[in-house]
Amino acid sequence: MKQIDSPRDILLFDLGAAGVLVSAVDSCGGIGLLACDTLRVDPETVGEYTARVALLEVLAAGALPVFASAAISSGPDTAGALISGIKKALDASVPLSVSTEKNMPTPMTALGVTVTGLCAKGDLRVARAKKGDILYCAGLPLVGAETLAPDAILLGPAHLAALLSCPTVRSLIPVGSAGIAAEAGVLATESNLTCALRPDAGIDIAKSAGPSTCALFAAQEPVSLDIGLPIFKIGVLK
Repeated sequence: MKQIDSPRDILLFDLGAAGVLVSAVDSCGGIGLLACDTLRVDPETVGEYTARVALLEVLAAGALPVFASAAISSGPDTAGALISGIKKALDASVPLSVSTEKNMPTPMTALGVTVTGLCAKGDLRVARAKKGDILYCAGLPLVGAETLAPDAILLGPAHLAALLSCPTVRSLIPVGSAGIAAEAGVLATESNLTCALRPDAGIDIAKSAGPSTCALFAAQEPVSLDIGLPIFKIGVLK
């Protein structure tokens, strides 16, 4: 097993004929219903949103999840709802290993979720962008309480699947707390390119996208897609 270098916030391992192992992790702290939590959110939602970040990273790389783990630094009372949310984000067929804090009182919600997937080498969607590809953002960067608004539409697995199935889309990457501009740099760097971003893209390219509420993708020509998310042309790769 040989590790494949990548500027993405994931781990890639070449398994030879078995394919490529893709692993991603996300953490969350201070969001929940415990005494020291900063943002008051139902713990089931906290578990779901934390798991979805790692899941979307794996799916965007072209892999399908094969197992997941959750490290929960909260007691059993809170952990139950967190686990329920994690399972809501993942397919029921994905095995989940869980560890919770049972020895110490914990007044703040905290957890980490790791998702590991597998894909054939030819299906890996990393470092596939080409010079001249157009950069788009699908969805809006939302963070904190914005993600819970009744009209909020968050990037999801179905949106990624639609983008991956489009023949003109070469590479895509979820946007998290680093923001659109930072992730555009990652998408360009992994293909030994640079990016020229539009100042009039109509979207805040510096804002955090919280639990991966939008995604960047590189396409070889202008695209007209209806995937249930707004799509913004934000630049070009050089």
